[in-house]
Amino acid sequence: MSFRLYPGSFDAVRGTLTLRFDLPLASDVMLELYDISGRRLEEARLGSMRPGPQEYSWSPRTIRAVCCSIG
Repeated sequence: MSFRLYPGSFDAVRGTLTLRFDLPLASDVMLELYDISGRRLEEARLGSMRPGPQEYSWSPRTIRAVCCSIG
């Protein structure tokens, strides 16, 4: 398995953006989210994550995020 980032999916009802990605090895993970004009919206330090499929949900309304393993 290699690192892979899948297209994000937006849930208009909940107002959340969900990103899915695969980690080939246990890693310390940090995501930076940008808007279309290149302005950084958030830096999310997700900490140590085990290998495998991962999911990160971000809400622009509350600027909060929830991350969890889906594997």
